[in-house]
Amino acid sequence: MGGSKTISNVTPAVGAVSIQQSSYGLVIPIVWGRTRITGNLIWYGDFKANPHTETTQSGGKGGAGGIRQSTTTYTYSAAVMMALAEGPITGIRSAWRGKSYYSGIPVSNRIQKAVEQKPYAASMTVDHTASWSDVSVEVFAPGIFGNDVWVSLLRGVDYDASGGTYTIGPVTHGGTVMAGRTVQITYTYSAADPSESALGALGLDLTMGTPGQAPWSFLATNHADQAVGYSSVAYVMGADYALTGNAEVDNHAFEVDAPLQFSDVGDAVPANVVKDFLSNPQYGAPFGADKLGPMTDYANACIAQGIFVSPALTQQAAAIDILSQMAQITNCGLVWSEGMLKFVPYTDMPIAAHWPYYIGYTPNTAPVYDLTYDDFVCDPGDDPVKVDRSGQSDTFNTVKVEYLDRADFYNIAIQEAKDQADIQESGLRVMPTISAHWICDVRVAKIVAQLILQRSMYIVTPIASPSAGARSR
Repeated sequence: MGGSKTISNVTPAVGAVSIQQSSYGLVIPIVWGRTRITGNLIWYGDFKANPHTETTQSGGKGGAGGIRQSTTTYTYSAAVMMALAEGPITGIRSAWRGKSYYSGIPVSNRIQKAVEQKPYAASMTVDHTASWSDVSVEVFAPGIFGNDVWVSLLRGVDYDASGGTYTIGPVTHGGTVMAGRTVQITYTYSAADPSESALGALGLDLTMGTPGQAPWSFLATNHADQAVGYSSVAYVMGADYALTGNAEVDNHAFEVDAPLQFSDVGDAVPANVVKDFLSNPQYGAPFGADKLGPMTDYANACIAQGIFVSPALTQQAAAIDILSQMAQITNCGLVWSEGMLKFVPYTDMPIAAHWPYYIGYTPNTAPVYDLTYDDFVCDPGDDPVKVDRSGQSDTFNTVKVEYLDRADFYNIAIQEAKDQADIQESGLRVMPTISAHWICDVRVAKIVAQLILQRSMYIVTPIASPSAGARSR
């Protein structure tokens, strides 16, 4: 009589980390601009199974008898490191863990508004001074009806402010004596709480990937024999990282801010990417800067047309394949001339400097050679040069470019360009889809698709060769 019964339910604890991806032999990605890449687990340890017990009471009267039920479940954590890319990078803007998205902008850009009330002093400094900006200063003083209200002070008359420090005179322009009164300061500042960043929300920190960087302090302290600095490799790490309910390290992806971003675009100028790819002493081809021709025209043509890229080289590939892909999506030709590799824009019309970057492009249309009939010797009745042109039916009137849409979380999207008049006249001829994951902006994808279409339709490549018996002088 009056006894109680206890029922205990305990979920079996997982005994170790379950690995989702930790691959040996993967390339370290090289990234320019801003794009999304995945992380690769390079170290883990200090696995913890953390019990959580909840007790409930049911039945019985006056606290006597009834059934008491306790349920114990576990959450899991571990210390982890995930490699990202060749460094140094400049930051992480957002992140994905499994199907969850963590938005984040650089903390220095998170502007907050603050209101502080302080007893009057001739000089006062607000609590937050990072990226401080003044909004208003008020004093609690008699209003026009005699009751105390907040009365605004005039900057440059009643007070001055700089760097979060306010200098306020003893008497306002309206005659209010400030001594003994309360001052209310309203201002904006940049939040300094790292938990507001995407990585902070995940419980991770970032190592940028500088040459010769020191090992992670957690490893140096707790696992000195495994403390590796991973020089020039950017990685994220967490000492007490929350695992899934099955003690798994989730699949992760990160929006990386990498080198060579142009202005406020986020993407990079293709010419700058090519130069870095071919000559960077850390991860370059190496090709040698002395073998690369002038790149100013190529850079200006891309900027004037609005073509910017954010390549992420995540797989091994021949350098010529990477350069050829860059040439295709930026509407230029690769030419070996005068002992140098040159990127020659196909754009043959001037582009005036315009908003927002005010960089134009003027093509060099001067002929390189000027050959006439007098420069050839051929048999009587033969033309000196024979030209074979592809038929219009061998061209494509529909082009599809596959790109990563930054505005849609870098999901794959297709941008299409068509010559509707030619489709109606000659039928649909679709070019094989062009994979251009270096493009992350729909505006760039539209330009690239249209340029490739126009070149396919209207620049029919001729094959010129001397006629039989013809030879140059």
